[in-house]
Amino acid sequence: MTHDPRERPALPAGRAFVVMLRADYDPRREDVRGRVEHVRSGRTTHFASLAELLDFLVRLTTSDGECA
Repeated sequence: MTHDPRERPALPAGRAFVVMLRADYDPRREDVRGRVEHVRSGRTTHFASLAELLDFLVRLTTSDGECA
């Protein structure tokens, strides 16, 4: 299978994130807390809710086409 370099990859490296969840995270509760890092830029933030995590992802994948 060959790859056409003109095509956008389905999983671009600019959209790679590492999400670390706190040791006391319980998936049955909604208080998701941890740290997220954007792999390409090294930018990080701590989050105390799913909304904060998603906000970081949105900002990093839509700002100035950085990860588009």
